Amino acid sequence: MTAYTYKKPWGPYKGLNIDIEIQNFHYLQKVTDLAIIFDNSTDMNELYRGWRRIDYAYEIMYRFINTLPSLPLKNSVLIYGDREEIPDQFQDNLKSTSSFWSNTTLQHKHITLNLALSDYLKDENKYKKTDAVVIISHCQNIDNETIALARKLHMLNGNKTCIYMIGAGDVAACYKLIPYGQCGFAVSADNIASQINMANFIKKLLLKEPKDLDNDGIFDHEDQCLNTPLSQTIDHTGCKRKNNYPFKIQEQ
Repeated sequence: MTAYTYKKPWGPYKGLNIDIEIQNFHYLQKVTDLAIIFDNSTDMNELYRGWRRIDYAYEIMYRFINTLPSLPLKNSVLIYGDREEIPDQFQDNLKSTSSFWSNTTLQHKHITLNLALSDYLKDENKYKKTDAVVIISHCQNIDNETIALARKLHMLNGNKTCIYMIGAGDVAACYKLIPYGQCGFAVSADNIASQINMANFIKKLLLKEPKDLDNDGIFDHEDQCLNTPLSQTIDHTGCKRKNNYPFKIQEQ
């Protein structure tokens, strides 16, 4: 494949260390198998705010990978589209994050998003294991068949697989692939380009809050009484309080 150079629409980037926050706040991992579908079509050459959409897409992919925490993740990256080449620095960026690259399979196919999803659904072992699909695209060529395939992915996997769209430009069209009432959401590349916003995006994608098994509002890692009865007045430790202050569990 002939390599070419993409231009960075933003300045230098170093991802925030999410690992410290995961440890301090006892977040739980909800995604262990992640699929990334990347739009490498020539349609992405269109300009958006003075830059090619493909430049936005490559840079946001780099920032995404550079911010991923050190969690056990199995990753697959499918680059689709009619463009023959993949930039050398894009492949170098993937390989520069050893923890990501060592657990990643990379494919490059000259197909449309429609066929990419269709191809994905043919492999039951793949879609049954996947918790989240991140699609990076300009979202301009999403037709009814592509929407139907996205809904099928949700249904076949018991609504386990969530689709997250990153729009390289106008994000409104990307919402078409997020079935109403299902998990997942769409964002624009601009909105998650900063360190903080990218970290927050990845936390929403990969993590969930700590456990609170007795539903008293005190997470288990801070709860000194893990089996507080319903309607029991508790204090900040999650244990019974002698007076009626400060918390009371509501009957459900």
